[in-house]
Amino acid sequence: MLFVGNKIRVTLKQTYQTGKLLIAIMSDTSENSRFYAYLLFAEHFTSKLIGLSSWKMDTVSIFRKNLFCTQLTTFSYKLSIIGSGYNILLVVFYVLCDIFIIKKNLNETNKAPVSIKFAFFSILCISVIPVIYVIRQKILISVKNQIKDVDNELMSCLDYKLVQNNINYWTFIINNVLIYCWIVFMLIFESLWVEIISMLIPMIFGSILIVQYAMIMNMIEKRFKSINVTLLKLKSSMHRTIFNDISSIKFAYFELCDMCDNTADFYGIPTLIVIILFSIRNISNYYEIILVFLSEIEMQNLFYCSGIFAVQTFFLFTTLTTSVTRLLKQNEETSRIINQLLDQFTINQAITEKLSKFSSDLWHMKVEFTLCDIVPLDCSLLTIISGTTVTYLIIAVQFYLNKTDQE
Repeated sequence: MLFVGNKIRVTLKQTYQTGKLLIAIMSDTSENSRFYAYLLFAEHFTSKLIGLSSWKMDTVSIFRKNLFCTQLTTFSYKLSIIGSGYNILLVVFYVLCDIFIIKKNLNETNKAPVSIKFAFFSILCISVIPVIYVIRQKILISVKNQIKDVDNELMSCLDYKLVQNNINYWTFIINNVLIYCWIVFMLIFESLWVEIISMLIPMIFGSILIVQYAMIMNMIEKRFKSINVTLLKLKSSMHRTIFNDISSIKFAYFELCDMCDNTADFYGIPTLIVIILFSIRNISNYYEIILVFLSEIEMQNLFYCSGIFAVQTFFLFTTLTTSVTRLLKQNEETSRIINQLLDQFTINQAITEKLSKFSSDLWHMKVEFTLCDIVPLDCSLLTIISGTTVTYLIIAVQFYLNKTDQE
């Protein structure tokens, strides 16, 4: 145990030093678009590696010299036949790994452990997702390219300025640090490489998918917030500029609403699959931990991995749901601000009519995020998952206690 403890301390120390270095870089270049460009490239590369980015990204412009914040909108995404072919090959690889894992763990009676069966089921489920990306990639390519159109339109507004934040930085970095820690602990505590692969593939795949979804939500939310800030500034603007600004803001707002609908439609099935798989594994991990306290079962080293997985699942679900909740709040805030402007510009008939038309159109532009129209994807999802997890744990523990009493 002393040797294991020393290894954990060394791992945590290296992670801490890496985190300090990243914080130092971000503090120096948080307003520098080049660091953000590198983040986009890193996210695109890691996603493509596992089959979550079958399209082509304009990576040449990322490494161009003298890249400024206003040039971030030049990044474009295109359909890629090579990327689509790579995804198909990756699906074949996942399926072959799945078959190998289940055959490798069959015992004399041709029965595999429950954990291996679930790993087989998990890899089989996530193998469907790269195929979905290939078939429906045009939807997400359109969303990513629409961001450029929205930014170009909003830049024509006199007082527009894109709100800056580091949410996507931290989301991407924290997720990768947790993946790194989980891999290290698996290599330390698990001796069978087949077990390691069977657990790593679904975990890495699912976590990167949720982070990818959350980062897109944050980009859209930032533009909704920027629109609201610009609308508030119209109160002090000259009347001759307000009319054109309202037209640009209205176009951008409708584009963002369309992007929200397309994004929710694209990620519906993949996100539902990942959330179900992660929730089932978490219930299993919690159940094993509870049994340690209810019986004389010795705590295994793999419980450390279960703990990290629980932390990562909480981080992923919280990040995604809070991103959606923030976006919905900014979307609803627009209606309230427009009503304030209507009271402000009662004297100018042309502006009042323009704002009234904008306000009436908002009733038909309702933004919703759900998992295949089954459950909402806001913070209420955390309540549903928590309640379901607790319910299943109570039932499982009750069965265990009844079985123990009978014996």
